[in-house]
Amino acid sequence: MPTLKPVTGSPGSDWTQFAATFSHANERASAGYDRVRLDDGIETELTATPRTGLARFSVPPGSRATLLVRADGAVAITGNEVSGFHSNVISGKKRSFTLYFAAVFDRPFQDVSTWQGTTLSAG
Repeated sequence: MPTLKPVTGSPGSDWTQFAATFSHANERASAGYDRVRLDDGIETELTATPRTGLARFSVPPGSRATLLVRADGAVAITGNEVSGFHSNVISGKKRSFTLYFAAVFDRPFQDVSTWQGTTLSAG
């Protein structure tokens, strides 16, 4: 979840504090593709197939953005990349599966934090 809001507490305690608002007037959608400019200026582009998904987030110039990633497995951070997984995701057919992800960023990280439950930890 992209956000421009500062992360001062664990996202695990209340995800709604980072919820973004938008107007459908700022959205363009077609089969397999959705693009929307959020009210905070972040532009999201999403596309998917039955087994993959891609997302691109563009933030306003000069903004300090945060990308919140919910993962319950090992997360690797190397250079400008983050990868990991989230297990026991439930599909529409009530079958659980593991969701693997990789994110590549076009600028270096200023800092990294993790959370577990309600505890936010630097590094």
